[in-house]
Order: sequence, then structure tokens, then C-alpha cells
Amino acid sequence: MNSEVKSFDDNEFSNNGYGLLRYLAAGLTVLAHFSWKYVEFSEVPVPLLSRTLDATLYFNPIIMFLSISGYLIASSVDKSKDLKEYFTKRVLRLFPEYWMCALLTFVSLLILVPHLIDRSILFWLGTQIVGISNTPVLLRSYGTGAINGSLWSVMVQIQLYAVLGFLHKYLKKLKIWQWLVVLAISLGANIASEFLVNNVSGFAVKIIGKFFVPFLIWFFTGAFVYYKRERMIPFLKRAVFPLMLAYVFMKVIDIHTPGYFEESLFGVLCALIFIGGGYLLSKIHFKVDLTYGMFLYHWPVLNVIIHYDLVNKLHWVWCLLILVAATLVLAFLSWKFINQPSKKLFNNLMIRKEKPAA
Repeated sequence: MNSEVKSFDDNEFSNNGYGLLRYLAAGLTVLAHFSWKYVEFSEVPVPLLSRTLDATLYFNPIIMFLSISGYLIASSVDKSKDLKEYFTKRVLRLFPEYWMCALLTFVSLLILVPHLIDRSILFWLGTQIVGISNTPVLLRSYGTGAINGSLWSVMVQIQLYAVLGFLHKYLKKLKIWQWLVVLAISLGANIASEFLVNNVSGFAVKIIGKFFVPFLIWFFTGAFVYYKRERMIPFLKRAVFPLMLAYVFMKVIDIHTPGYFEESLFGVLCALIFIGGGYLLSKIHFKVDLTYGMFLYHWPVLNVIIHYDLVNKLHWVWCLLILVAATLVLAFLSWKFINQPSKKLFNNLMIRKEKPAA
């Protein structure tokens, strides 16, 4: 009976298109932020960009990214020998590139707006050590109004990685019905977060948006699929198109459900669609992964574009091309000179750890 149900072989684990979907999520995020801020700062209305913003959010790229990350990171912690190896890998994957981005952003601020730099920048620099996104008051008049408005997602990502690392040994043992309870609680936390945001103000709203709890449902959906992959992957591969049809149909008839950051029903469907959809795509191996660098650098580049008022001096197409080109160049340099040495350092640490004492 079980042999008929369990049809997913771990040898097929990497036969997916998640690399392509991660690029799609990063690209849609860049396009969404560009469209949003161009419309906000341009003196001339651009209806096409307003429609583009709506299109980029039809399938929320952050949910796409978080759900796929939940699946892949669950695999990472599962295959790690211990938590030390897992956390070492995560720290070297996230923080070196993050710190370099923060350093380059700081240098750009010193060059472009030295008159907006005061002692509060020291607090900002300190918070970048642990990945806390914030913007000093004076610098809220620079560019978009945020030093790097996309770093909140990295901050949430760091928290989710830590939560999964510490809970892995318990989550791995859960039965499906127990997992459904965990997911229901996570969904309830997301809906409760929306209620809180609508009934509180100020600092509390900012804290909720930078805390992992509202986003746990999508990350844990990916983790759940990994832990129960023998059953869930074959099921989702068959269910992708029905789920997508249901998603589009409910959008068309304008169904609304409560939820923070994304309506709850659409968020869960989006997560399931793209986790399952990854295994319907041909395996595409990218030798160069620029997705993290794209998340890190597109906002600082967008700040420069707005600082020089290019949105009112150049056609929006040229502004978009400048944003994409500069982001990709910076992302590549980050991958080449920060990510790859960090990966080499991790591999050397693991080899040294495994090497028997003389």
C-alpha cells in the first residue's frame, strides 16, 4: 500500500526548476519595486507601470521565494551533520554578502549625501552586523526614503532559518495530521498579525513586519512538503494546474480572505503551486546564482536613480535598464568575490573537521 503511494525517489530531489523560479522571484521583486517607486516619484503618470506593479504581484514573488526556501532549507538542515554545520553554512551564505552590501551602501551615502549623515548612522552600522533593517531619520529624505527597503525580507529569512534549525528534529518526526495543526497555527498567526496591524500603530506595526511569525506559514509550507516529500511531491505535481485554475478563478470573481502581507488563501495556494511547479520544469542548473545579490543591491541602485531625479529626466525604459544592468553587475561581483570565497571557506572548514587527527 505504502509503496504505491510513495513514488518520489530522493534521487529525483534536484531534478527541478527551482533555480529558474528563484530568478523569476528576484526579477519580479526588482520590477515591482521599480514600478512602485517610479510611479511614486515621477511627475508624469505612467499607467503601464501601475498595471505592471499589479502584474508582478499577481503571484507574490516573496511568497514564491519563502516557500521554495522552506523546502530547500529543510533539506539543508536535514543533510547537515549537526546544527553547527548547518548554521555555519547559513551564516557564510547570508552574512558576508549582506555586510559587503551594507558597507558599499554606507560609502555611497558618504559620497552622495554627506550632509544627511549624523551619529545615528553608527546605530545603523551596528544593526547591520546582525541583519536588522532600519533607516536613520535624516536619511529618510534620501532616494526612496529607505536605505535598503528590501532588507526586511533578509531579516525575516535569517529568523526563519534559525527557527527551522532549532525545530528540525521535532518537525521531522511529525505525522501529516500534526503538520496540518502546525500549519493551521501558522496561518492563524498570519491572520492575527493582520488584525494587530489594523488595530495598533507606530513602532508595533514595524516590529510585526520584521518578525518571522507572519511569514512562517509560507516557509513552513515548503518545509512540510520536504518532510513529507514522498507523498506531497507526486500529489503537487498532479495538482499544480488545478490549483492554478482555482487561484485564477478566485482572483477573477474577487474572493478575499484575511491575511498579513498576502491574503491567506492566495498565499497558501501560491506556495503550493510553485513548490509543485518546480518539479514540472526541466532541471536547469545555473552556474552563477545572482538571486541573493539581486535582492540586496537593486534598492540601493534605485535610490541613486531617484536621488538624481532620473525618473523625471529619462524615459522609464532607460531607468529600468540602468537599474537592471547595475543590479546584475553588482550581484555578479558579490557572487564572484564574496559568495564563492565564503563557500570555499565553508568547504575547507568541513574538510578540516573531517580530517582525522595525526
